[in-house]
Amino acid sequence: MIVISYIAAIAAVLIVWVCIRVFWNLKIDKTNTIYELKLLTVLASILLIMRVSYFPGPVASESIESLVINFRRLLPMDVNLIPFAGLSAGDFIGKILLFVPLGLSYKFCFNEKLDNFGKIVLWGAVLSAGIEVTQLLCYNRVTDINDLIGNVIGVMAGAGIYYLICYIIRIKKERAEKLAEELKKAEEEDNRSKYSGNNTERSEKNTKETEAEYTAIETSEIEPDPEIMQSISEKLKLMSEQKK
Repeated sequence: MIVISYIAAIAAVLIVWVCIRVFWNLKIDKTNTIYELKLLTVLASILLIMRVSYFPGPVASESIESLVINFRRLLPMDVNLIPFAGLSAGDFIGKILLFVPLGLSYKFCFNEKLDNFGKIVLWGAVLSAGIEVTQLLCYNRVTDINDLIGNVIGVMAGAGIYYLICYIIRIKKERAEKLAEELKKAEEEDNRSKYSGNNTERSEKNTKETEAEYTAIETSEIEPDPEIMQSISEKLKLMSEQKK
């Protein structure tokens, strides 16, 4: 008979986790601190699942039931392969909620590798099935098909929440970009209108000055120079065409 306490199990998981991460970073000769911090969400999800699946009981560590593996008492195995048999609503909801963080962390950390919904659900199902198989060795635990069903739904829910969050962020970003573009266009249009208005005022002012000059020459007692009059006349004609 093998008795494993909750603290010993946590220590074992952490040691294995650290060894794997150190070996992997040495292998690729590169350490991505941000990615390692993101992976801690997966570790936290695994520890939570391990706590509920293998060590049921109150939160207080001294009250947590130890995991017992007794090969002499494996048979008859405590197995339920009938879906939803003897399942309460509260228990089933708990099984779903247990795997929601895992679905979130899977997509959060392995977005490129788990690039579609099916892959996320598959990996969640593999982990849940592995837990149920290992519980066959624990005479004080039950291997239940309902656990597998609830866990898979939980992974699906977690992944769905991640996709929903990404969708909301993308929509908000697109709206912000569209609003910024509209404000930029409005500002450009306003500047264009101001520039056009200034040009119109300047053109009208020049026209009035030219007309006044033409009138002054015409009413002058001194005979005007034909070339000057022709130049002024052409200038007025050009200004008239620009207004049109």
